[in-house]
Amino acid sequence: MTVVASVPRALSELNEADLAVALQGEPAYRRAQLWEGLFRSTAPSLERIHPLPRRLRASIAMLAPFTSLAVQREEVSLDGTRKALFATADGAAVEAVCLPSERGAATTVCVSSQAGCG
Repeated sequence: MTVVASVPRALSELNEADLAVALQGEPAYRRAQLWEGLFRSTAPSLERIHPLPRRLRASIAMLAPFTSLAVQREEVSLDGTRKALFATADGAAVEAVCLPSERGAATTVCVSSQAGCG
């Protein structure tokens, strides 16, 4: 029986084992730098995750593409409610709405969950 590993469609789909392989031979702190760059920063591309050396960014780029949502449309209502339509790398639509509270202390965010549902 042949087992075929699934290939991640985006760097954000890498799991712990994938990260270990991608960073094999690198200092342990590189994993935290990559994680920070992928999930906590606002870097628009792998090339903009500057703590990682250029050679490492190039080798990581060969694993899977760096993708993020692209804003297709954004609307703001008079009460401050913001609605945005995003597109994923594969063309799926994702909608999000930010609803400010009346006292301004909190914001509620609603994100559509229909992308990928079949």
